[in-house]
Amino acid sequence: MNITLPPLKTPLAQLLSEKMLTTHHAFSLRQPCIFDIHHISVLQSIQALLEHASQTNQKVFIAGDYDADGLCSTAMMVSLCKALNLQVGYYIPHRIDEGYGLKPPIVKQALEKGYDLFICVDNGVSAFEALELLKEASKQVVIIDHHTITQPLEVKALLHPTLLDAEYTSMCTSGLVWLLAKYLNQDNDFMIQCAGVATIADMMPLHHVNRYLVVKAIESMNQAMITPFALLLKKQSVNEEDLSFQLIPKINAIGRMSELANANTMVNYLCSTDLNSMVRYATQVEDINEQRKVLTKTMSASALAQAQGDDHFKFIVSDEFHEGIVGLIANQIMRQVNTNVFVGVKKADSIKGSMRSHNVHLVDLIQPYEHLLMHFGGHAKAAGLEISHEHFESFKAHILEDMKDHPPLMQSDEALVIDPTLITLDSVIEFESLRPFGMGWEKPSIKLEKVKLKSITPLKGGLSKATIFTQANVLEIFAFDPTFSQCVVGQLLDIEGTLGINAYMGSKSVQITLTAFKPCQEHTF
Repeated sequence: MNITLPPLKTPLAQLLSEKMLTTHHAFSLRQPCIFDIHHISVLQSIQALLEHASQTNQKVFIAGDYDADGLCSTAMMVSLCKALNLQVGYYIPHRIDEGYGLKPPIVKQALEKGYDLFICVDNGVSAFEALELLKEASKQVVIIDHHTITQPLEVKALLHPTLLDAEYTSMCTSGLVWLLAKYLNQDNDFMIQCAGVATIADMMPLHHVNRYLVVKAIESMNQAMITPFALLLKKQSVNEEDLSFQLIPKINAIGRMSELANANTMVNYLCSTDLNSMVRYATQVEDINEQRKVLTKTMSASALAQAQGDDHFKFIVSDEFHEGIVGLIANQIMRQVNTNVFVGVKKADSIKGSMRSHNVHLVDLIQPYEHLLMHFGGHAKAAGLEISHEHFESFKAHILEDMKDHPPLMQSDEALVIDPTLITLDSVIEFESLRPFGMGWEKPSIKLEKVKLKSITPLKGGLSKATIFTQANVLEIFAFDPTFSQCVVGQLLDIEGTLGINAYMGSKSVQITLTAFKPCQEHTF
């Protein structure tokens, strides 16, 4: 399938779009406005189960997960059940004390409370013990999940992207729940906004239906944002970057910082209609996320110090790490050192952590050694596991041996050297018409050579903003790299980054988000 782009007039937008077309798989950039879901038989099966539950007064139990996709999909499923007048309850496990997925103790408690129909969202395909217990109790089970299926599952209905047509195969769980809601004529602003946010949060490729979800979610939010998101964003107009950096980390913080908050409260918040309680809860979320930021900064520095050597897979373990942050740190380290990473916390009897990869399918890599693990699950590029101290070194040795056959991660695409005279406000605005950007449709990195640093202002958290002289104009820089603040006014730099628009107090200007910089030999023009 070829990419269809809108007509672009400015040379800069044309150059950047051509760069994107050469570095991404082909897909339809146009919104797939027409797609037929009524042929998806599993949706009909789930509808029949829900209708039967309604007719027989069965209680429905939703088993969710503690990340943004899990929390959003749980809230969506609870909302859907309520719209269908079903008796519904839900539970999100404690990340540290209970771990990922539906477990037998929760099943037993739910059975004691009289639940009949069990629906697992964003988990379930690896909940073998819990599923066996439900089978023994003759309970019907629905799994709506996108994690890798490793063995056959005996459940009443399984809604999984790999079992659907090609345009659905990279959807997250919230996207799948949205399909169900749409099939049942229960699609609304709440459903589309949650599905779009979760699609970005779980870093799904913005192709096909995923792109439709994100586009429609942003349109919906800019027209009538649901209150739970509005209280956390505090903006009337948003794009995908606002969701990535200002909303999603706050939702995830509740599941990560499980010693400070119960993730079930986030589901209640998302489903709430009580404005006063939502305002109070949003303030708590902000506070918890600030604590998460401090912890992340400390852990990241410690983990990076351990990420040395030439191994194609880094194993970084510490008893000082926070279990809720290891996945976040693993992703950061993978990007910083450009290799596959495991970051784990050393517990009394085990090591529990997260893996991240670009160039190897993690489930396929780990599965031959599943017998060494206590728990394991995940995707191609992200996996979580727990392993005893006794088996850790053996597992590590197996992975490192297997990785000898895999090259290191590919270096990022070479930045496109740009003539500064092409960078105008109109050209960048036109380039931004290709939004939303994200996985599978990333902004290309540009390079400007021998630009002069005009001013620099350090900000909180190691950030800094600056202005640069080029031969043609003055441009704004925003830098996350704390070492950039050590540059000197008047210094000549080669810089790499991505182009965007800074909108403030009704005015717009071009802004470059810095990804790399290098001082030139000369110090001034």
